[in-house]
Amino acid sequence: MDQKLLAVISTFIIGLVLLSVRLHRVGRRPHEYPPGPPTIPILGNVHQMPTHDAHKQFQKWAEEYGPVYSLILGTQTWIVLSSGVAVRDLIDKRSAIY
Repeated sequence: MDQKLLAVISTFIIGLVLLSVRLHRVGRRPHEYPPGPPTIPILGNVHQMPTHDAHKQFQKWAEEYGPVYSLILGTQTWIVLSSGVAVRDLIDKRSAIY
């Protein structure tokens, strides 16, 4: 009985640790993505998204992180292109990749 209880507790603790590691990664920007505003676990940048005049915040981020930056919104990753040059480069030169 004691060994079964120990096995159950050990399994529960291992599962809890694995779950917390997985949840900690949700909302984090992968290293290969363009830079962007700092994120928090699970939410990413959702807490920074304005409810009004979003274009002003997007402009601020473009000035800080460049014409191509990324936002993490929960489990979704958005790549934001904020200049005509960035859009043209993506469509003209790299459209076969995407």
